[in-house]
Amino acid sequence: MVEIAVSDSGPGLSPAARERLFETFFTTKESRLGLGLPIRRSLIEAHGGKLTLVSSSDNSGNHVSHDTPL
Repeated sequence: MVEIAVSDSGPGLSPAARERLFETFFTTKESRLGLGLPIRRSLIEAHGGKLTLVSSSDNSGNHVSHDTPL
């Protein structure tokens, strides 16, 4: 398995946003389509991998990891 992980120290996501983040057309920003993460997750899962988001409960950032088999 290969893992690519990215973390930030931004404001994090609300519980409602975390719940819907991978839904098609859901976005937290104006003038965005909300297609990037759903498409990315579909492609990763089609190749046997997993895309995971962990957002801190105290709104101090997010951690996204992408695991893919070799």
